[in-house]
Amino acid sequence: QTIVDASIASSPGPFALHAHFSSATVFLSGADILTYLRTLETEDVKLQEIDFAIFTPAAAGGAMAKAPAKEKEEAKMEGAIQIAIGVKKEVLIKADMLDYYSVSRCYILKPWSYSIWEEIQSWFNTQIKELGVQNLYFPMFVSAKVLEREKDHIEGFSPEAALVTRAGQSELEEPIAIRPTSETAMYPYYAKWIKSHRDLPLKLNQWNSVVRWEFKNPQPFLRTREFLWQEGHTAFLTKAEADTEVQQILELYWQVYEDLLAVPVIPGIKSEKEKFAGGLVPLTGVERPEIPRTLLP
Repeated sequence: QTIVDASIASSPGPFALHAHFSSATVFLSGADILTYLRTLETEDVKLQEIDFAIFTPAAAGGAMAKAPAKEKEEAKMEGAIQIAIGVKKEVLIKADMLDYYSVSRCYILKPWSYSIWEEIQSWFNTQIKELGVQNLYFPMFVSAKVLEREKDHIEGFSPEAALVTRAGQSELEEPIAIRPTSETAMYPYYAKWIKSHRDLPLKLNQWNSVVRWEFKNPQPFLRTREFLWQEGHTAFLTKAEADTEVQQILELYWQVYEDLLAVPVIPGIKSEKEKFAGGLVPLTGVERPEIPRTLLP
C-alpha cells in the first residue's frame, strides 16, 4: 500500500524528488505526483490518500481550553509528532523491515532492514581501511569507577545510562553501566597503548550497539533504546593531522547518505547546546536548504 497526504494535490509549491539518483532532482506538482502514483496501482498495491489534518489532537478538558496560546501550539506540535512517528512505524512494519519487541522502545531489525546496515558496513569498512583505520571491539560494560573518573564527560549521558545492579539474586558490589558511548571505556587504554610519538597515529574503529534509556518519542532507525552504530576513535601527534582525518571521515559520511541512501546533505556544525560532552568542533550534516519539500516512498 502506498500512503500519501491528500493535501499535496492542492499544494501551491512543487515537490523535489530524487527519482533515480541522489545527484539529480526533479520538481513536480502534487497533482502530477498523484497522477503518476495512480498509474502504478495494482490489485495488491493501492494508493491511499489520507488527510492528516483530521488527526490534529483536540483540546482535552477545560484546563486545556484555558491554556495560553503557546502551550496550545506546543501540544498541537507534540500531537503531530506522535502521529508522524506512528505512521512511520506502521509503514516500516508493513514493509517487513521491523517488528515490535517485548522490551518497550526496542525493535527487531528484520533481514531487509539489516541488509541495508550490512551494505553500509561493507562499503564504509573498505573506505576507512584505505585510510589506515583498524577495527576492534571493546566490551559493552563500563565500570562505575571509570564513569566516576570521567564524570565531567559522561554527565550528559547520565540520565540515559542503563545500569546493571544485580547478578541473579545477588547485588553487585558496584553498578556496571551498559555503554551509552565508548569514550570513557576506550581512552584509559589509549593512554596505556600510546607510549611515544612512534605509536601515533592510532586509528581505531568499532561497530557495536549502545544503550540510551531515558528519552521520548522513539523513532526506528533514528533513536531507540538500543541502536547500532560505528564509532571511530583516533589519536594524532598534531591537531592539523586530526583535522584532516575529521574532514576525510565527514566526506565518507556524506557519501553514505548521498550515494547509498539517496539522502542529500551538507556538512554543518552543531550549536553549543547540541555539542557532545568534551567535544571541540562538533560536526554534523543537515538536509540541503534549497530543497523545499521531500516526498518519501
